[in-house]
Amino acid sequence: MQHRRGDTNPRRGDMNQSEYLISTSSCRKAKERRQSRPAHVNAPISKTDPERIKLTLQGQRLRCAELERQLNEMRVELEKTNIEVDHELSNDFSKILNSANDAEITPFMKLFWEQQKKLFSSSSKGVRYHPMIIRFCLSLAAKSPSCYEELRTSKVLILLSQRRLKDYRNAIRPQRGFNDKVIEQLKSLTNSYFDVQRYVVLLFDEMKVQSNLVLDKDTGELIGFTDLGDLYLNFAVLDKTDEIATHALAFIVRGVSTQLKFCLAHFSTNGVTASQLMPIFWEAVFILETFCNLWVICTTSDGASPNRRFYRLHKSMDGDADTDVCYRTMLYLVRFIHESHHFLL
Repeated sequence: MQHRRGDTNPRRGDMNQSEYLISTSSCRKAKERRQSRPAHVNAPISKTDPERIKLTLQGQRLRCAELERQLNEMRVELEKTNIEVDHELSNDFSKILNSANDAEITPFMKLFWEQQKKLFSSSSKGVRYHPMIIRFCLSLAAKSPSCYEELRTSKVLILLSQRRLKDYRNAIRPQRGFNDKVIEQLKSLTNSYFDVQRYVVLLFDEMKVQSNLVLDKDTGELIGFTDLGDLYLNFAVLDKTDEIATHALAFIVRGVSTQLKFCLAHFSTNGVTASQLMPIFWEAVFILETFCNLWVICTTSDGASPNRRFYRLHKSMDGDADTDVCYRTMLYLVRFIHESHHFLL
């Protein structure tokens, strides 16, 4: 019978001893790392190392100190921005807002006062305004910036600042001529129109503006020169392309059977002439009928001499009809009307 001898290889014994030392060292390091970390807040105290409890306590103290600091900052900010209202005045406000007849309150009026009550009770920092309130503020500021600022600074109403309104006004960067983004917006507004709702009136008018040059910090462009929206058109019909503009020519689209009111484009001019109006006007008609599927059946403006001369250029298209007020082009069936109250159409 053969007996198996024991393993007496000294190299293998050294390997087992080194593995044991490595394992022991790893366990010791893991234990040291565990003891250097704070214990869980709900860990049992009787089974937790005192050093870990001490680290946890230090961390909780630091956290409490940070929370207390933030609370003090919030308290100081509230004391700085709050508005103290007299008790009698507060009762008057509540009585006026709560005792109104619901049958006489329009939906927007109800929404406006609800938003005002919410804004009165909230901080002025990080306020989120309702979209209808933003539109109302934009309309007020466009009609009279000074009156709007007076209302806002008097704190009779909580309104958006002029700086924030500027961000909303420049959602589409304004530019002279026909803007692709503006045309896309008009298409989206009229996408659901059908049949007679697509008949529109194209109005144009020129208004006096302050003559000045302004540097656009985003594009580095000097704004204020005469500009008809197209470089080739500028060189073709303008006597000088480096003159400072004194007027702004605007094209407005009004719906015949809808409430559509939309500014299609504006141009910087120095007193527009009939020859300058001709290409701009028909490009506007082309854009409306081709890209927006809106049918221009009429155009109107005031009775300025360049506008009358522009109308007379189309007289031959109506078979030389002997009329002074209304001409019609047989090609596009667009009627030209001029009167003093053209924007009431």
